[in-house]
Amino acid sequence: GSGFSITPSSVVFGGSATVVVEVSAKSGAPSGEVNVAAGGQNCIGTLVQQNATSSRASCGLVSVPVGSNQTVTATYGGDINFGGSQATGSLTVTPAETTTTITSNVRPSLAGNPVTLSALVDNNTANGNPTTGTVTFSIDGVEQIPVLLASDSVGTFIANDLKAGSHKVTANYAATTNFLASTSSA
Repeated sequence: GSGFSITPSSVVFGGSATVVVEVSAKSGAPSGEVNVAAGGQNCIGTLVQQNATSSRASCGLVSVPVGSNQTVTATYGGDINFGGSQATGSLTVTPAETTTTITSNVRPSLAGNPVTLSALVDNNTANGNPTTGTVTFSIDGVEQIPVLLASDSVGTFIANDLKAGSHKVTANYAATTNFLASTSSA
């Protein structure tokens, strides 16, 4: 038979959930590997004998898509002495929080000259998942055209024809399935 546990049972997108799988038999300890899968992601753990009739494997599932009670399936393919088995459980993945920071704003600039505005949308997750989606700059309360974030989680907008004087610039990141919205002012 197979049984397993997931710790923690809920993670933030980009985080890791450790899956521990125990495979037991009436006589003898199973050997080999266990494949664990959820949401298109998988990991493989090697069974280590725990006692005369059971073995345990663990692995970390990373970057499972956002969703509640997603099915996690552990599959033991068997070995020369034991047939395969399968067990299921669930994992909840919540969207990651973001922090939006305006990373460049030429100060001062000449009236009428183009000004490049950039905003970094940090998703505060492990494993290097870039933030995806759009950021919209507002200049003096007027929304500009949304811009896509590049692979480095930065959105860039070129403001033309700004009049003389100071301007209030805000960057608004729109929520996606995997990431929560955030706003920053400069």
